[in-house]
Formats: sequence, structure tokens, C-alpha cells
Amino acid sequence: MPPTTLLKLLVVDDHAGFRHTVRQMFDASTAKITEAASGEEAVKIFAAERPDRVIMDMRMPGMGGISATQAIRQLDGQARVIVISQFTEAEYREQAQRAGAVEFLDKEDMSRLVEIIRGQRPQP
Repeated sequence: MPPTTLLKLLVVDDHAGFRHTVRQMFDASTAKITEAASGEEAVKIFAAERPDRVIMDMRMPGMGGISATQAIRQLDGQARVIVISQFTEAEYREQAQRAGAVEFLDKEDMSRLVEIIRGQRPQP
């Protein structure tokens, strides 16, 4: 049975090319995607739009992904943030987990993103 509501996603990365890549992974008939180029912008958009999932880059100029994840989780303790990074050492994974991320994904393994989001899809 096809989904009846659009999944609202917020994609946060300082590289427009990466945001475009993520956008291409989702069908416009099943997901509404909003983009942010910084952590500060992500927090503002999250507060206004309350997306279902946030796909968050870890390292960005200004407010990075860890601080933005913490700020978003302060706004909504149930926020589902998936941190994505090319830096996959244990310390980065632990920082993301402590900040409240529900998943940590290696940018080199982006093929899993759609599967992860579908597995976390809210029930109607």
C-alpha cells in the first residue's frame, strides 16, 4: 500500500552537491525535502517546519552537525536526526549519539540512507 502522506525531510550540508545527491535518492511523490546549508539554518527550519527526519552533516562552518543536533533535540526530544559524515572514527559516532542522533551513516555508504529512513517511517 503506498504511503498516504509525504515524509518531510530536512537535508543539512554545506555542500550543495551533496544536498542534491540526497534529494535525488527520494521520490518527490513520497518525500518533501527542504535543504539547509548550515547548522544555524537547520535549527531555524526545524523549528518552523518540524520535519519527520533530519539528515545532518557533521562538519560544517559555523554551527556544526553535533551542535545543531543538540539544538534540534532541545526543541523536540523526539526529533529523528541521522548524522552523516566522512569521518567515521568511534569518537565521531559517540559524539553524534551523545547529541541525540538516532543513526550515524558513513557518506561512503549512502546507499543505506533510503533503507534507514523507510525503516523509521512514522506509522499513519
